[in-house]
Amino acid sequence: IRDTQKANDIVHLTEKLDAIAHNFAVERGLTAGFLGSNGQKGKDKVLKQRSVADQAEQTLRNVSASDFHALSTSEINMLIQPTLDFLKNKSLVRNKVDSLSADNGAFAFYSGLNASALRAIQRSINQVASPKVSQALSSRLSLLWMKERIGQYRGALNGVFAAGEVGERRFVK
Repeated sequence: IRDTQKANDIVHLTEKLDAIAHNFAVERGLTAGFLGSNGQKGKDKVLKQRSVADQAEQTLRNVSASDFHALSTSEINMLIQPTLDFLKNKSLVRNKVDSLSADNGAFAFYSGLNASALRAIQRSINQVASPKVSQALSSRLSLLWMKERIGQYRGALNGVFAAGEVGERRFVK
């Protein structure tokens, strides 16, 4: 029963981590388009998505042991803290994006944040005792990693299409 409760808790927690990865990936793509257009297009979409991503962050920050049956506070913190730590740079990156700073670091920030959330999901899966449940969660995680990589490509393409050009500098970002 305890293993089943823990597996259910893990699924519940991974949904919150996936929301971080998904919503900040969408923000990354919209940000790339905004930057690619030199701030001429997409600012309203970026701001709207930031609000959605911030809600996902707040949901993760509000997680507590009382939300779960078998996960302790220390287990939860061990799983989510690296991702929350990564979010400390969010305002700095967003401010640099808003000012169209060339050294905004947005792509690296969003990709690193999403990787952190997906690694947390992996760490949580390692705590599931049932091989069948663990395998199903691992399959889902594989799909999330593929989705993340596709999102990186989409973000890069958004920047290229918004700029209307591909230069050597764009390939390095």
